[in-house]
Amino acid sequence: ESKNVEELSIPDLLDSQAQAQFAQALIETKSPVTVLELAKLGNDGPKVLRRAFEQTKAPIVELDVGCNMIGDEGAEEICSMLNNTGCPISILNLAGNFINDEGIKCIASEIIQKGHKTLTTLDLSENEFGDLGAMYLAESIRSSSCNLVSLDLAHNPVSQSGMQTLLAALLARSSQSSLRILRGLVLNETLARDCGIPEKVFLDIMNSEDRKSSSHKLLTWAWTRIQRAKEVLPMVMNTLKVERIAALVGDFLFWQHPLTKQMYGIPDNSE
Repeated sequence: ESKNVEELSIPDLLDSQAQAQFAQALIETKSPVTVLELAKLGNDGPKVLRRAFEQTKAPIVELDVGCNMIGDEGAEEICSMLNNTGCPISILNLAGNFINDEGIKCIASEIIQKGHKTLTTLDLSENEFGDLGAMYLAESIRSSSCNLVSLDLAHNPVSQSGMQTLLAALLARSSQSSLRILRGLVLNETLARDCGIPEKVFLDIMNSEDRKSSSHKLLTWAWTRIQRAKEVLPMVMNTLKVERIAALVGDFLFWQHPLTKQMYGIPDNSE
């Protein structure tokens, strides 16, 4: 009797024999593999992965290839895989892969801007792209075809100017865009002002030693403002103001907030 497999973790794909065995196993598997975690892909790993995905029928919805040093070339192979294989991936982790501006250009244009049908969560944190990559990403998240809900850009060498470019794109994105969470923006005075956060609130946050407490201060201000606005503008939630703030204070805290759950009709299981 065969076991049902939902998650498959491969610790080492550095040599060609291991890559070939993995590819064959993925192609021939009859188990419902939905989560695939790969390490030590090596230089040819992304190509092998793409070829395997062209033939596998495994319903993989989460692919983790983080910390594999695949670089720009590997990122381009992943883009090709997503565009040409019809794989139903919704969560993709590319963190810690030494992806530079050129790799980000491909990801932005070929995945985000073209609106991959199933991909909703993309992790690009801890890579090597700068302001040029930030510009490519900003252009893509403005697009009405962007289907992402969450994009993580934390810990990349992006300057304050690049941060402002990303924030401007977040605020100006199409009303049809599904993007709600942009992780990685560093809260500074300019970004706070652009989000309409009062200077006193911003200073209170910056002077707080407890980041969680400071985030609650920002949320408290945000919800007070929203509750007042609701009396005048019933559709205020669709202005995305509160979600802009969520991108700055951290989505976990935001979506766990009882007022968030109440406003969005999310069941509260904490009781």
